[in-house]
Amino acid sequence: MIKICSYSHIGFNVKNMEKMLEFYCSKLGMREKFTLTTDDILDFSRYEESQGIVPSPHSKVYIESAKAHPGRPLITYVEMATNQFLEFFYCYEDLKDCPEMSRYYGYQHLAIQVENLEDTWETIIKNGIVPDSPINMGPDFTKQFWVHDPEGNRIEFMEYTSRSFQVLGHRRDGAQDFC
Repeated sequence: MIKICSYSHIGFNVKNMEKMLEFYCSKLGMREKFTLTTDDILDFSRYEESQGIVPSPHSKVYIESAKAHPGRPLITYVEMATNQFLEFFYCYEDLKDCPEMSRYYGYQHLAIQVENLEDTWETIIKNGIVPDSPINMGPDFTKQFWVHDPEGNRIEFMEYTSRSFQVLGHRRDGAQDFC
């Protein structure tokens, strides 16, 4: 069995890095931790070579791009909580905008658990973010409200309650389910 410690990161291709960093860092209070550049890729490539490590096919794509564009930022890491990140990928070519993700299979939204939803709501409003919904109780007995970032990614802010299914477990037959 795999023992999962936590989620590590979720990655986004970003159209406007400045707006995304302003939203997540200045308005939501997250912290820009570091930016990985093409120079870092080349340094790591030299390290792999010195150790006799064969680069993965994925790494080879980055290495070729790094050689063509030295000094270019590639990924900015924004820390949400200790060792939990958003990875923002710089996009240097035109990509298509995503359609409304809730209408497609795959990624739908990012949920962020907070200590106090009302305080989070006040901070959101004070920082000029217009929520997509009021604070409400979800069918899982978890308090929540929704916003979207500058590129349209949906974000759910949530606070667990003493009745939250995520805390207690839940089965239709009424029994509590603990794994």
